Amino acid sequence: MTLYIICILISIIVISILAAPFFKKTRPEATFKATTQAESVYKDQLAELERDQARGVIALEEAKTARAEIGRRLLSLQKPPPDTRHKTVPKMAALLLCLTIPVAAIALYLKDGSPNSPAFPFTERPVASSASGSERISELAYQLEAYPKDAAGWMMLGTALIEEGRIADSLPALEQALTLTNGTDAQIAALYAETISVLDGTVPVKAKNIFENIIRDDPENPQARFYIALYKAQNNDVAGAISDLNALKADSPPNAPWLTSIEEQLSVIQNQ
Repeated sequence: MTLYIICILISIIVISILAAPFFKKTRPEATFKATTQAESVYKDQLAELERDQARGVIALEEAKTARAEIGRRLLSLQKPPPDTRHKTVPKMAALLLCLTIPVAAIALYLKDGSPNSPAFPFTERPVASSASGSERISELAYQLEAYPKDAAGWMMLGTALIEEGRIADSLPALEQALTLTNGTDAQIAALYAETISVLDGTVPVKAKNIFENIIRDDPENPQARFYIALYKAQNNDVAGAISDLNALKADSPPNAPWLTSIEEQLSVIQNQ
């Protein structure tokens, strides 16, 4: 009920503001007063002109010209006011439009809106992450049908598939995200390169090139540094791989989640 009252009040205010100019009345008494004053001035000018001519101050031809000009101005004051009846239709049309817009807006809201729906605060809405993995994947896939250009959505879908162990299925989604960002998003590029490395069992050249591009923009990126070290190891650059992994280990925080992977790879490489 409160919503209806607010809508009605807003509509009344808007209509009043829009319609106000059409109800302003002119002040004929002000116009008449101004006309009378001008007419008096011109008559005084005619009398002064007659006196100047009688004294011989002004020539006859000049007096005729001046008299004609003053007479023309006097005649212009005697013109009837313009007919304003033709303005009635535009004013009525504008006024009708002022009334129609808010009424139509309210009608559309009542038809397509949900004025009787209960309040549903954003903080009380279910979060997508609360759904199971398969449900979340279905929701993301459904949303991407409507927004196929959403690179972040494709990455979220790829990540959800990886979390469900469907690594091979995640690759098309990550490729789509990579294409939409033209490879400029380091997080998407790194996840894609890591995924093709996991599927391949080694770090392929394509992944190595992606990681090198990431390092070029972010020399401290731990994910890229880790996989470049693995690429060196699998291409017989054992010393380079061990050096890179030790450097990454030294640069990492004590509780970094990738320290375990570094230790494992160092152990494998050193025992080759």
